This record gives sequence, C-alpha cells and structure tokens, in this order.
Amino acid sequence: MAQLQQEQPSKVYRGSVEEVFSHRGEIPAGATVELKIFDTQPKPVEETATMTLMRTWLAQDATEDPVQLQAASQELTEFKRNMNQPRKDALSRLLYPEGE
Repeated sequence: MAQLQQEQPSKVYRGSVEEVFSHRGEIPAGATVELKIFDTQPKPVEETATMTLMRTWLAQDATEDPVQLQAASQELTEFKRNMNQPRKDALSRLLYPEGE
C-alpha cells in the first residue's frame, strides 16, 4: 500500500517567476522544490444573446437631451410615488423612502 508523504515546506516563496527565482541561492543543494503555477489572467466573458440585446437597448435609449432627461426623472419620481402609496396606506415600510 502506498504511503502519502507528509512533508512540510521549510520556506514558501510567492511572486512572479523572476521574484521566486531570485531566491534560488537560498535553496540548499539537493532540496526538493515544488513549483505551483496559478493562472491569474481573468477568463474573457463570452457575450450572450441577452447581453447583446441589453447593450442594443441601452444604446437606443441613450440621450443627452435635457428635455428627455427631465421627463425620465419625473417619470421615475411618479413611479416611486405610485409604488409607495399602497404601502403608505397600509402603514408598511416604503419601497422608496427617498421618493417621499
């Protein structure tokens, strides 16, 4: 039956390859060295059909027209007020307390 060898490292070096190898003079001759590589590059996110659709909608709705921005702000304020009203009548916690 094979035995699992339980060795504890006497030193651990973390960093880039250059940083770790700069300590090679500290490693005794004949010592066993284990090098673990961790991929730190983020994996690219593949764009799904939903993400593409949302990006298209955002581009279509984008505006800097002050009249449209003001209308959207008023519409949002009215929405918050309408969502709060039934909860206000029931003396419940408001969904949008900043809207009052």
